Amino acid sequence: MQRRTIAFFITCFLSSALVSAQSALTGKKEMASDLLFLKQQLYLRHPNLYEYSSQEEVNSWFNTTISNLPDSVSQTNAFLITASIAPVLMDGHSYVYPGDYFLKSFFGDGVLFPFDVVWLEDSLRIVRDLSDEQSLNSGDVILGINGITAQNTKEFIVNHLSRDGRNSAYAEYLFTSFIQAWLAAFYNFPVEFNLKVFKKGSGVYQVKIKGLRRNEIRIKRELTDQYSGRGIRLYVDSHSRSAYMTIQSFSNDIIRAEYHQSFKKEMRFFFERLNRDSIQRVYIDLRGNQGGELSNGIYLLRYIMDVPFKVVESFARVRINKNKERELIEFRNKWTSDFDCFKKNQFKGKVIFLTDGGSFSCSSIVANVIKKHGRGEIWGGITGGSSRTLAGGPLKKIRLPNSGVEFSIPRTKYSLNSSLSSVYSDGGVKPDRIIAVSIEEILMNDRERLSYFNHFN
Repeated sequence: MQRRTIAFFITCFLSSALVSAQSALTGKKEMASDLLFLKQQLYLRHPNLYEYSSQEEVNSWFNTTISNLPDSVSQTNAFLITASIAPVLMDGHSYVYPGDYFLKSFFGDGVLFPFDVVWLEDSLRIVRDLSDEQSLNSGDVILGINGITAQNTKEFIVNHLSRDGRNSAYAEYLFTSFIQAWLAAFYNFPVEFNLKVFKKGSGVYQVKIKGLRRNEIRIKRELTDQYSGRGIRLYVDSHSRSAYMTIQSFSNDIIRAEYHQSFKKEMRFFFERLNRDSIQRVYIDLRGNQGGELSNGIYLLRYIMDVPFKVVESFARVRINKNKERELIEFRNKWTSDFDCFKKNQFKGKVIFLTDGGSFSCSSIVANVIKKHGRGEIWGGITGGSSRTLAGGPLKKIRLPNSGVEFSIPRTKYSLNSSLSSVYSDGGVKPDRIIAVSIEEILMNDRERLSYFNHFN
């Protein structure tokens, strides 16, 4: 599975200026002005603004939120207020970012939650203890954090995170994978963490853990991650004629900057190896792959598909007509055409894609093509996003003038499968075989993981 990093926040915030370390106050009038500005920008640009909620419901959220604003709003609360639009807008590519005060602490002296975690069996469980105390073990259950139950913490944060329709799988993935950033953003950088923990054999007890700076966590995590710096990799077992392929991102920026790899170069080498070694079954792990360039997803599919295929039926963008009303203007381009399979090194064996809620955007599009054509099987959990429509790039990043909260608005509507009903659009790609996540599998190496999944065949 994808190693737990906070690269999501790093990627999102690199272009922002670091101005103030303090959470400055914004007046009620100024915050109301910010929300009206956001409302206008969404109306002018967002193609899926009324995809899941009606215009009346969206307007009602703005009216109610503005009428209930306090006299003064800190930047932390400005972020919370703005992010609470998530379950109304219900768009996975609409991201809300805290202001500059957060960045200053996040990249500086702010301390973060020093654990990697997973939500398993309705509980928050430790995967890795990265703290200086090293007092907790993998599998220990965190029942509460600073006086708030883990369940309430999860519900509160997830309810402020992006998702498509009623499919909360992506928001739930973001909660655990980037819990360090969320606890800082939503709870204003706790200095230390008073944990209520259940440890098998010891029962329930309280423990106080000091937070760590971002770089300290990064260094400790890399020491425990044998695959650090290898985001695209292949493990081949010639004896079982099976292979395990990991693709942690379809983003060229992430692949080049974080992993120093070339997507297409790696794919060419991988599929040449699969054919040369007469591999009959390959697992392609897209868990935690939040997307990237559609061209890379298509490139992968061209090695796997056995018939011409289409990934997107059409695109659309908002246009404001002469009556100042929104119109969605549909258009087609090279991405809406049929794509042929590669003849050289085409893989003709069994293909199994591994997915979870973090398989989002381009990853969910790839899984959707596989599902639609029945070329392979999907194992794991439901993907993030929707099988029917997504809103995506180019993104318009705006800064609310007074509070400094930032909001990314997707500009393009992707129609993926018009034959599906609007009800189905609330769900991502469903797995053919549900395989629940386990801490043991998260901590496996690629050889062990290949053997683990082979036992399901």
